[in-house]
Amino acid sequence: MNEKMDEGDIIYQEKTEIEKDETTGELWDRLKEIGANLLIKTLKDIENNNAPRIPQGKDFTMAPMLKKEISQIDWKNEAKEIKNKVRGLNPIMGAYRNDRAVKK
Repeated sequence: MNEKMDEGDIIYQEKTEIEKDETTGELWDRLKEIGANLLIKTLKDIENNNAPRIPQGKDFTMAPMLKKEISQIDWKNEAKEIKNKVRGLNPIMGAYRNDRAVKK
């Protein structure tokens, strides 16, 4: 354990691919299952004193806090960028049309 937030050792981690058309909500549902199974394994190995400990590195970036403004769709952007924004914000914030960004 470490007194600071998210600075303790890594015990286990697992990678997963994000599917081409997968939304944040769909990824969240998959990660819940992966995380639950990994948590059970982690707790068992901690209890049996054979959980690995890998110090976290200092080379990382912090993701910005999500704000409502990020969900605005700029219709001048490429279709792929708009699609990815909608996928990435669904269902947490959704994405909405900002009429000011659309030429009338």
